[in-house]
Amino acid sequence: MPGAAFHLRENQGALALHSGRHPHYGAVQIDWHSADLCRRIAAGRRQPLARALDLSNVGSRPPHIVDATAGLGRDAWVLAALGAHVTLLERTPAVAALLDNALQRARSDAANPTTQAIAGRITLHRADARDWLAAAAPGACDAIYLDPMYPEDGKSALPTKEMQLLRELTGGDPDAGGLLDAACRVAHRVAVKRPRRALPLAGRIADAIIPASRIRFDLYLNTSIRPCRV
Repeated sequence: MPGAAFHLRENQGALALHSGRHPHYGAVQIDWHSADLCRRIAAGRRQPLARALDLSNVGSRPPHIVDATAGLGRDAWVLAALGAHVTLLERTPAVAALLDNALQRARSDAANPTTQAIAGRITLHRADARDWLAAAAPGACDAIYLDPMYPEDGKSALPTKEMQLLRELTGGDPDAGGLLDAACRVAHRVAVKRPRRALPLAGRIADAIIPASRIRFDLYLNTSIRPCRV
């Protein structure tokens, strides 16, 4: 059973995920103040992620983005730091607990008003994205973001230890293709993060592609749904 060998521990208010099978890997803990995230936020709205989710003109009406594969929330944090309102969907209880703990810590960081403001633009739902999307009406959000785990094929470089643990905990994302179909029924814009040379998710050809150094963002546009901000 996925996750049976994992447990959560709290240290000075911060929750961390530990693996009984791989104690030498260290713990998985959410850190939204890392140097890498700070650099990504400083890159602003011209970076590929922001362009993929159409953050070029936030203005007085910030977009509502649903991150349907929340993971550790790093991309969501960048999007929220750039002005978007982000709804996180996470179905794995242990990962959802890590996200909830990180959000609580950020919201209570009185010494850092910027951190509090970013966290205030993020909402977490402990839910299966398939169920959430099935209940959502078309146009319920401005865009949906998908970053499914890419299946191991023996050809790519070994994932980081953190990613190996998360894959073992969650069982990967074997239903990501169905999630793409559901997302395209709800939002005008769906952005899917992929390895640069990977096949399109579920073999579905994108309407547009935004390349980055090692990844790309495949864009799917449903012209029958009017963007919320228009």
